[in-house]
Amino acid sequence: MVMKLINAKELKQRLDAGESIKLICALAHASFEATRIPGSLNCLVKEDVEKLLDKEDEIVVYCSDVACNNSIRMYHLLESLGYKKVTRFSGGLLEWENQGFPLVGSKVNH
Repeated sequence: MVMKLINAKELKQRLDAGESIKLICALAHASFEATRIPGSLNCLVKEDVEKLLDKEDEIVVYCSDVACNNSIRMYHLLESLGYKKVTRFSGGLLEWENQGFPLVGSKVNH
């Protein structure tokens, strides 16, 4: 199956439009605490998925950048668990920041 992808501008437009999207940051907890897109959930393993997500949720997974495989692994995990509405934001935090979009976390300059 072909992986569904989204870029930073499309994601920002959908979030700004108030679409109900579960944003999943597939980075280690320390990285998640340091920098993330506002409203993101930290999800790394099956147990997190089962606690935080419903099968009908519209889900966008991301990690740090195109070279990071965490979002690919999370995408495949979600698919294997029966989640159908999954999209990968492959540009991740790097593309988001380069577009000048807001980030939150302990390492973000406020």
